[in-house]
Amino acid sequence: MKKALLRIIVALQFVIAVTVSHSYADTLADAFSVSYQAEAQGNYQAAIKPLRAQGAGSSYVGQVRLGWLNYRAKDWQQSITWYHKASRQAPRAIEPLLGMMLAQQGAGETYEAIETGQAVLQKDPHNYTAISRTAWLLYQRREYVQAAAMYRKLVDLYPTDTEMLLGLGYSLKLAGNKEESAQCFTTVLLLSPSNARALEGLRDGTARP
Repeated sequence: MKKALLRIIVALQFVIAVTVSHSYADTLADAFSVSYQAEAQGNYQAAIKPLRAQGAGSSYVGQVRLGWLNYRAKDWQQSITWYHKASRQAPRAIEPLLGMMLAQQGAGETYEAIETGQAVLQKDPHNYTAISRTAWLLYQRREYVQAAAMYRKLVDLYPTDTEMLLGLGYSLKLAGNKEESAQCFTTVLLLSPSNARALEGLRDGTARP
């Protein structure tokens, strides 16, 4: 009798646990749904609130989502914190590091953003996003030789990418290599006739890439 009663109790505990689990999942799914709706309306704090209320920050997906929403809300440090958490939870993942780069750029932490970009490239040496962002950050820091080296990596991989050709052209020009920079701008004009930035690059003045 006691054994039968014990089995019933255990069975009831299992049913209760499963029911609670499904209820929590449904509630969390609703929280994500509400969050996306609020984001679409540009209300980022309202998009964050239901996720925090349902404990979404304990999961990788929730951490990345909160990192993104805080970035959109221009709460740079909070965004960086969430992306750090996501990176620790999924140490092989690249996406939280790319998100962190955006938040660090927003915070004006260009050196830290470059370091994060390098961390991405250790995992994925040909990552387009990390290379292009790092190149632009180096350009902003007026480290033109290093910026040119990063832009060149992408031009080698994507020879007709006009944005990267422009970045390489301006970096080379400001590094003193005007002959090769002119070749980059000329190539851009073959791909994009009348491209204003390429035409500007061929003049004596220097604009942004």
